[in-house]
Amino acid sequence: MSELSTTLDQAFNTQAEEGTPDFQPLPAGNYVATIVDAKVGPLKSGKGQAVLLQWEVQGGANQGRLIFDRVIVAHESAEAMKFGRRKLKDIAEACGVKDSITDLSVLLNKQCSVRVKVEQDKNGEYPPRNGIGRVKPVAATTKTNGKVEFNDAIPF
Repeated sequence: MSELSTTLDQAFNTQAEEGTPDFQPLPAGNYVATIVDAKVGPLKSGKGQAVLLQWEVQGGANQGRLIFDRVIVAHESAEAMKFGRRKLKDIAEACGVKDSITDLSVLLNKQCSVRVKVEQDKNGEYPPRNGIGRVKPVAATTKTNGKVEFNDAIPF
């Protein structure tokens, strides 16, 4: 086991290093993305439970960008729970999952078409961030430059 120290082996020249660039959210639009991480946990308020999803954009200029999403699956507010459970059903269907879900790993690494939105902090305290709106199967869309256009045309 190595010992910890307060001394670096090599000097870290702060003048020669780049800092972290300002974060810019993805432009609103439709993208192909896969779920690369899915976990469930309690809400900070203690009033329910949410599925936390990490989406990775596939293709185009934004290849590899991550989008974080929270889907409420249990809540003391029936209305909040209804919207979250509807969204989780859309996600499951877009991933091709038709059976009951107990293990969220069944959602991993499956391409979906996601509508990315830009959310503004109502108080102006935090910078804009991305969120996931509608989720559909990739087959329901047409791919163009990493972005997708929803094809809602009825073929009759």
